[in-house]
Amino acid sequence: MRTTKNVLKTEMDGDKNLPGGKLLPYCKYPGAGDTELHGLQPLPDVLPVATMEAAGQYRSSKFEIVLADRLDAKKLSQMARVIARSFAINDPMIRHLNLPKEFPADVSALKHKDAYGTNCFGDWTKENIIFWLVRLFYLTDPFSPLDAIGDNDDAIRQSLAVLNAEGEVIGGVLNIKLDLANAGRAMRDNDPFIKAVLPFFEANSQFLTTQAGLSLNTVCKKYPAFLMALRGGKVADLNMLARSPLLPSEDTFEMVAASAEHLQQLGFEYLIVSAGNQWTGAACEVLGGVKVHFAPFRDEKRVNESCEPVDGKPSSKDGYISDKDSGCMLYVIRLV
Repeated sequence: MRTTKNVLKTEMDGDKNLPGGKLLPYCKYPGAGDTELHGLQPLPDVLPVATMEAAGQYRSSKFEIVLADRLDAKKLSQMARVIARSFAINDPMIRHLNLPKEFPADVSALKHKDAYGTNCFGDWTKENIIFWLVRLFYLTDPFSPLDAIGDNDDAIRQSLAVLNAEGEVIGGVLNIKLDLANAGRAMRDNDPFIKAVLPFFEANSQFLTTQAGLSLNTVCKKYPAFLMALRGGKVADLNMLARSPLLPSEDTFEMVAASAEHLQQLGFEYLIVSAGNQWTGAACEVLGGVKVHFAPFRDEKRVNESCEPVDGKPSSKDGYISDKDSGCMLYVIRLV
């Protein structure tokens, strides 16, 4: 990575100076019929520490990776758009679902005000709904009052962006802290934009939250040090990672490796990843991540079955949350 004052400096040895990395090895996931491979996975007696040296051949120095808190509001919004566009097209769950039929009428004439501007909602598209999800829950604080929306400083401080030679954002990763203090805490309930975006994500959120709950309970019981770290706010979640077509796949792993290093430098001891595609699974395994739980996409129907959008909730042509016979593997990576 080029070393400017805004660039994340890593401590990688060996292959750090290579202009680009190798493609990640193939990572095989079970299908819906592989029931013996679903659910909790066998765990080692001791969690291995992340193997940063072994990951060297997959790392890249072709693009700048910058700390998200060094970006201004315009660039952070640009990062949100890159993530939204990629998830709308590539995420195996989101791309399969139909949006709720109608744009909420009480939102169309309203404007939302925060540090990123005073804006109307815009088009009722998957890309725009995901953009607002990022803006409402990652870039700003969903617990702050509607008339004084604050920044989500922790999430921004923990996240990274990739810039090209022109300084444009071409990739981003949103890393959050698993904060027990926020468990059960109510977000603001008078925000019409939050109410507009959440229904689309309800089934996916329930799917991922159920998996995370089972996984964390198991890991906490198996590894007391993980439980202590969780209680101490030292467990992070690599939550959303995406690239634009301008960032080659072979250069994308650097966001994962750099996130692990950055979070370690911030004092985090563990990182969990809900890997909803096999590329992300491969990235975790290259770093020595341990499989905790596999949840198949197509074991049961979780949304309304309809070829056409329905009122107020997401749907799909077959009732499943994805058309991909795969699923989500949750990994835990020990950083120290």
